[in-house]
Amino acid sequence: MSTTSQQAQQEPVQQGEQQAQLSGLAADELGNIAPKSLDWSDADLIALDLETTGLKPEECEIIDIGMAKVIDGKIVDEYSQLIYPGVNLAPVIVQLTHISDSDLVNQPTLGEVFPTVRKLLGNRPLLGHNVSFDQSFLQAAAERFLLPSVTNKLIDTMLISRDKFPQERRHRLQDVMIRLGITRVEKHRALSDAKDTLDVYNLLEAMLQAR
Repeated sequence: MSTTSQQAQQEPVQQGEQQAQLSGLAADELGNIAPKSLDWSDADLIALDLETTGLKPEECEIIDIGMAKVIDGKIVDEYSQLIYPGVNLAPVIVQLTHISDSDLVNQPTLGEVFPTVRKLLGNRPLLGHNVSFDQSFLQAAAERFLLPSVTNKLIDTMLISRDKFPQERRHRLQDVMIRLGITRVEKHRALSDAKDTLDVYNLLEAMLQAR
């Protein structure tokens, strides 16, 4: 999930708990895998995260893509790519992502890398935190570059967290990690966030299976 989609309500460029909840519910209605329905021992999926210049895929750009291919609960391949968006980053995005214009100026454009990204995604389930947000940007890119639609099944750790901790108000990735005792090594870079999400899923799935 993009940095901007994880921030607290008080923080700038905040998607907010209400919007995140609406996104999660919409994704669930569209076929997200329910918390108990995935046989993790047979899982072949992509844990992913995007960093973006804002919230709207029709107006904003992807600046960082991170993916980890997972088979039987183990990461077997990783992909990480910064992307030149063609626009200057807003100061708040630089502050949140620690990605600067100078980091991106010599990076490839989305059009140059997205065919590879789409091939790596394949038809595997996509694991993310508020993953419908990431899927919306991936689908917008697929439409822009005339590539197959991104209609993969979605596994959303935000939905799983709400199921496991219904009494809690906040279900941002960093909130869930603190709740589960997971230490973040690097935050707000796409690959590290994708791997953090996988760690969250591993623990939540184990807790759900134990019910």
